[in-house]
Amino acid sequence: MPSKYEEMCTAAEMARKEWADQSERCLGYMQFIVDGFLKYCGISPDRITLLRWNEVTGPGEAYLEKKEGGRYPLPDAIVFDEKDGYWHLGLAITVSAPGVFPPSWFGFAVCVKEKDGQVVVKTGLDGMPQQLDLSQPSQCNGFYEGLAKICEQSLRDGRKSPSKRLGFLTEA
Repeated sequence: MPSKYEEMCTAAEMARKEWADQSERCLGYMQFIVDGFLKYCGISPDRITLLRWNEVTGPGEAYLEKKEGGRYPLPDAIVFDEKDGYWHLGLAITVSAPGVFPPSWFGFAVCVKEKDGQVVVKTGLDGMPQQLDLSQPSQCNGFYEGLAKICEQSLRDGRKSPSKRLGFLTEA
């Protein structure tokens, strides 16, 4: 019969393993969503920059490029927020032709979590959470279409009022 200490050690190891497994699944969900959105919209991977959340909520909250130059790989760009339970990723998409300086881009946050074995996603910092079944192409395409429309509208509105921010950042 195991001692109480051994039971505590077993519980700790089980919790660590579940956390690691869930983290890996959420990383996979994020990769699936980003790849699917790029494919759905016809965006070349060289037109996207992954941004890392600075882990600040409220004033000062930002998604940043890699300081040392280069680009973040997805595992380094995705950050877990203990307050909202989501994994956060910033995406910056260049919308000007290659070689145009300064480049025009827009950016937004995508957040994912697993709840009761289901994927929950939200876009923007204050987006509406929605369950997304990644095994259903029609559901994924509906999500991508909605996100594409929000991006397009944000770009149109950003040109009228650059300070307007609905979870999206634009720079022209």
